[in-house]
Amino acid sequence: MDEVFEILFWLLGIALGGVAVFVMPFVSFISWRRGLRLDRELRALRQEVMQLKRHGIAHPPAPAAEAAPFVEPMIMAAPSAPEMAAPLPEPTTAQPAPADAPFIYAEAVAPQQPEPKPTPKAAPAPTSAASSEGKDFEGRLGGRIYGWLGGIALAFAGVLLVKYSVEQGWLSPAVRVSLGILLGFVLFGVAQWMRKRSNNLGQALTAASVAVLYAALFAATALYDLLPTAFAFIVLAALTFAAIALSLRDGPFVGLVGLAGGFLTPLFVASDTPNLPVLFGFLYLLQWGALMLLKQRGWWYQAAIANAGGLLWAAFLISVLAFDRSMAGSYAIPLFLIATSWTSIWALESRGGALRSVEMLWTTRATSIACFGLMAFLIAASEYATMNWFFALLLVTSHLVAARRWTAEDVPAYIGAAIMVAAYVLWPATTWDYETATVIDRSSEMIVTGLIFGGLLLFGGWYFAHGAKHPTRWAALSTLGSGFIFGGAYLQLSHHDFLVSWPVLAVGLAAIHMALAQRIDHLRRQDPQYTGAFALHCLAVSGFIAIAIPMQLEKSWTAIAWSFELPIIAWVANRLDLAWLRRAVWVGIALILGGIWDSGFPAGETLIFNWLLYGLGIPLVGFVVTAYLFTETPEQKLRRTLQILASALGFGLLGLEIEHFYAHINVPTPDFPAHGVQAIAWLCVAHVLLLIGDRRKSPVLYDASLVVAAIAGAWLLIFPLFFDHPMFNTIYVGETPFLNRIALVYGVPCLLLLGFAATLMRRVDLGQKGVIGYRVAGVYGLFLGFVCVTLWVRQLVHGGIIEFWNHSSTDAELYGYSAAWTLYGVALLMLGVKMRSQALRYASAAVVLLTVLKVGLVDASDVTGLYRVASFLGLGIALIGIGYLYQRILFKVKA
Repeated sequence: MDEVFEILFWLLGIALGGVAVFVMPFVSFISWRRGLRLDRELRALRQEVMQLKRHGIAHPPAPAAEAAPFVEPMIMAAPSAPEMAAPLPEPTTAQPAPADAPFIYAEAVAPQQPEPKPTPKAAPAPTSAASSEGKDFEGRLGGRIYGWLGGIALAFAGVLLVKYSVEQGWLSPAVRVSLGILLGFVLFGVAQWMRKRSNNLGQALTAASVAVLYAALFAATALYDLLPTAFAFIVLAALTFAAIALSLRDGPFVGLVGLAGGFLTPLFVASDTPNLPVLFGFLYLLQWGALMLLKQRGWWYQAAIANAGGLLWAAFLISVLAFDRSMAGSYAIPLFLIATSWTSIWALESRGGALRSVEMLWTTRATSIACFGLMAFLIAASEYATMNWFFALLLVTSHLVAARRWTAEDVPAYIGAAIMVAAYVLWPATTWDYETATVIDRSSEMIVTGLIFGGLLLFGGWYFAHGAKHPTRWAALSTLGSGFIFGGAYLQLSHHDFLVSWPVLAVGLAAIHMALAQRIDHLRRQDPQYTGAFALHCLAVSGFIAIAIPMQLEKSWTAIAWSFELPIIAWVANRLDLAWLRRAVWVGIALILGGIWDSGFPAGETLIFNWLLYGLGIPLVGFVVTAYLFTETPEQKLRRTLQILASALGFGLLGLEIEHFYAHINVPTPDFPAHGVQAIAWLCVAHVLLLIGDRRKSPVLYDASLVVAAIAGAWLLIFPLFFDHPMFNTIYVGETPFLNRIALVYGVPCLLLLGFAATLMRRVDLGQKGVIGYRVAGVYGLFLGFVCVTLWVRQLVHGGIIEFWNHSSTDAELYGYSAAWTLYGVALLMLGVKMRSQALRYASAAVVLLTVLKVGLVDASDVTGLYRVASFLGLGIALIGIGYLYQRILFKVKA
């Protein structure tokens, strides 16, 4: 008996408390707001009446009052308070109008009054507008926002009531659930009563009642096992239908708050051992209800929230599955993902309902893509369980079928297929079993899954291309999908020995694509839209053959094999006039460069004819041929990029071949001559690029020439002039005078730089770049010549090793510097006179002045005996000769 009274007390307290705490404040607030609104409308009406009196507007007799809305709409601006519109006193200056006449102005009787202007009539407008703005904001705040917050609070109250009763152990589970259900119905009754007075508050209370009923039913099913699973599904489905019906009648907030409460219910009433089928069945029913609203009313945000809530629960439990293997045997999660994706497509694509919007489209697309991502996450968390792969392939297949049926679904279908392909590529061939502490070989499962998945993409994409709106996309799925599945299998299983080798499998796939291309070619001749699909299958043929070559050899030949693919792509693209296929060359370029970098540059021991010649030379030729094929196409940016990359590959090929050559021959200190020969080779390349640029009038080749020459100059500065300078390092320069390593490293680059500067000086069309280039190259070349002459003198005195720390300078050496510098300056002067080059004459003057300083500061103090006399004597004779040359030849030529 006490328990019965306790239950009645709880019921009464909940009902009265709910009304007092949640309902009455809103009722009072709404009444206060309505009073304020009516007061503002009354004041506005009084102002209008006073204005009408001042302007002399006649009031018609009673029968004509029905026509008032046609004459003065301002009087009818407040239809919500008709009881306040008292009849206007009839002015004494107006005559009664006929019963069928409209309102007339008083000037018809008293013409001395002027016609009222429209400006005074518009005077009440600011007051009305301000009132409207305030009403709009305050209406949202009081009539909607507070109602929404109240509905959410009530939903939490119901959930927390169940949670608190569980924690305190007050009542039995059946009583707790009954109280929750009773609270839901009480809220629903209050909502129906409030709906007649305020639709917004009624909507919020209805949503709260739905959420409370969800919480109670879920607790009865998952926590206390009071209801059988089948019956619980029926009840939850009925409640979902009720929420949908109420949302369609009362507004979207019913469904929105109901969804919020429903998705938070498992969080507040969670159990230690979750029942995954019941949980995901519950979540799916919530999503289904929201998607029904999407279909019928176009309320995409409710569907987005519902799908996001369900998928977040799935992501959370998948992450738990990665550490708790006890849930691995349940298939509730993959079935939930499949059902969510299918229902989203059905809600968007099925007939009837609201008109499709962009928001609806992207809501379903995002849901499908998220389902694919979570399916891949589930596969990885379950250590690539075979059953989960079955569900993944089922999801992919169903989406491809839907994409073929409805074009709007092709984007999530392709993205989802790509996600699953990535999951397959990351599948390891072996896994570790923590229970038995053994390694498990998964290669057989990988092969079977790869055959099914690859065959599905290969033949499914080809089949769906027939009659499709975008056959090229399906051909891309067929070719790229099968290619990546094959590549992922090879990546994980290349170390396994099978009955059929990998190159044979690649050639077999090429033959399959050739057969498929023949069928597409037949369709292409009838309909041009199949041209892209035909091109992709043709490229797949050549691509698989190109892949088979490095599989048979080594990975260092991968870039070489792919280099043959670029000209083929360019030729097919030009032949079929496919701009997108030309742009696919960008991908090929990236793959080739990546293959070169990953090769490790295995040059071996062979000189010249080694991997460097093939590994860099063949891609170079491929880039050159492809750039040539793009000469008459709009892809000029791509063409310039290919030219630049070809120049870079040639640059690297020469440098690496020279370094490899000197590293494998028996010579002392091979790095010193290798650096010089590398600079010589690069300067020769710069000359060749400049000459080819002249013939083709190509700015790209001009720029490449300047860049290569700049790299050669920087190389000389870093190594022969700084780190590998023979005067500061123990470096062998040779015993032969003049024709030795010094001439190779410094003399030959000096001549090449001077020749490059002379060539640039004649290229006036290069503009400022040419001017700066020939000045820098000329000064740099003259400096290298000065260094070469200086080192020749030291080599003549000390032999093959001219290191400064081991050999001190002698009088003969110091005199030799003065004599050599003087002769170098005179030679520059003669060359400047002959070529009429002021720059060379200035350089001669700089060298002569440096010699004068050296003789005056060094030779006068450090050189002794006849060497000092000879130093001054030779300098004096040279200076007099230079002066005579200027007076007799140079000045005469100027005159």
